Amino acid sequence: MNYSATATPNAWVGIGAGFWTNHGASFGANLRITHGWPRDAFFAKGTIGQYTIVIPSERLVIVRLGRSPNWPPEADGVFDLVRDVVAATHEKGKLAGVN
Repeated sequence: MNYSATATPNAWVGIGAGFWTNHGASFGANLRITHGWPRDAFFAKGTIGQYTIVIPSERLVIVRLGRSPNWPPEADGVFDLVRDVVAATHEKGKLAGVN
């Protein structure tokens, strides 16, 4: 897992070992963190909108199998998905009415 999440030196978008990563200070990492992704998140992305997002600190894997060929709307939806799932897991069931 550490190898996959380690950023490739000087990669402006934040990629390492075949996964996009939030480690380092790349444009891509900073953009995702600004949208609420944890620093330790890393992910693989398919060509038409499939994602596998791994967040070790949350013990969480999010998989999106949808099809969306337009990058900006897709990215905004995925950014929101990750942010909202992480927030919901921190609520420990409060969203479902469980204390």
